[in-house]
Amino acid sequence: MNANVLHQKARQLVNLGGSTWNMVKFAQRLGIKVNFYPGFGNVLGVYTYQVRQRFILLNDQLHGALLRTVVAHEVGHDTLHREIAASKGFNEMGRMFNMKNQTENEANIIAIHILISDEDVLEAYENGYTTYKMGGLFGVDHNLVLIKMQEMNRMGANLYIPDSADACFFKHLSCEPGYDEWDC
Repeated sequence: MNANVLHQKARQLVNLGGSTWNMVKFAQRLGIKVNFYPGFGNVLGVYTYQVRQRFILLNDQLHGALLRTVVAHEVGHDTLHREIAASKGFNEMGRMFNMKNQTENEANIIAIHILISDEDVLEAYENGYTTYKMGGLFGVDHNLVLIKMQEMNRMGANLYIPDSADACFFKHLSCEPGYDEWDC
C-alpha cells in the first residue's frame, strides 16, 4: 500500500481516537473491545473480527511501551485487515514485526504513525537526537523510530537513517513484570 495512504489512514485514526498515550482507551474510543488474557505465553496480541464485533486480545503481562505498541499494531490490523480477520483471524505467534509479511508490515506502519508524529521526529532529528534517544523520548523501541524515518523518506522527506530496523526485535523483548523493554 502507498506510504501516503497509510500515513493518511493513521492520521484519521488519531483524529477520531484522540490522545494516543493510553492506547487501550484509544482503541476503545474507536469501537474496538480490548481484553487481557492470562496464559498467552509468547503471544503478545491478537486482532479478530467476529459477528460484527472488533476485538483486540492481549497478553495480560503486557505493560508500558510494549503494551502501547502492541495495541497500536492491532489497531493497524483493524484498520487495514478486518476482512482477513473475519475470514481467518490473526494469531501473531512470534510474527509481530516480521517485516517480510505484508499485512504485518502495514500494521506496523499504521502503528508508528499513530504513536509518533512526523513533527516530533523532525524536531528531534534537527536537534541531533539518535534513534535510541528518540525512542526513549517517544516511548517506543528505536527500531520503530527507524521504520518511521524510512516511511517519512518514502513520503518525500530526506532524513539520514543511520541504520536499518531489526525486523525481529520483538523476539528479544519480554513482557515480564518489572522488565523495562526499552532499557535493554
